[in-house]
Parts: sequence; structure tokens; C-alpha cells
Amino acid sequence: MNEDCPKGIKNEKDIERLGERFSIMFEQLEKGLDKLDKKMDALDQKFDLKIDELKKSIPIQINEAVDAKWKSGVYSVVKWLVITLLVAVIGAVIRMYII
Repeated sequence: MNEDCPKGIKNEKDIERLGERFSIMFEQLEKGLDKLDKKMDALDQKFDLKIDELKKSIPIQINEAVDAKWKSGVYSVVKWLVITLLVAVIGAVIRMYII
């Protein structure tokens, strides 16, 4: 093409502007990705802290649940022993008066 052609000059300038716009767009995209990366790192650190807290608290919660279950189990056994003993005493007293 001829370098003096008005269409060619216009197209060349449009291509240059398009290249500049693409470079600006990629710079902005890179800045946005950097911000996103920093936010993801901060979120990852917070998540790691929460997991560490959970790891520490889970054994405590398990121990509390086992203790509560054991105490309720012992209470249940003692309750049934007392009931059985009372029924046996009542039965013995009734037999003594009937016989």
C-alpha cells in the first residue's frame, strides 16, 4: 500500500490506539489480579487460623460429650438400681404381711 493513502494512515493510527488500549487493559487486569491474589492470601490465612482453632476445640468438645454421656449413663444405671431396690423392698414388705 501507499504510505500517503488516507485510509492506510487512518487504519495505522487506529491499530496503534488499539494496541495502546490493549496494553492499558492488560495493565489494569494485572493490577486486579494482584489485588485478588492478596485477598485470597489473606482469606487463606484466616481459614488456616479457623482450622487450627477447630483442631484445638474438637478434642475438648469430644471430651465434654463423652463426660456428659458417661454421667447420664451412670445416672440411668443408678436410677434403675434404686427403682429395682425399692420394688424389691416393697415386694418383700408385701410378702411379709401377706404370709
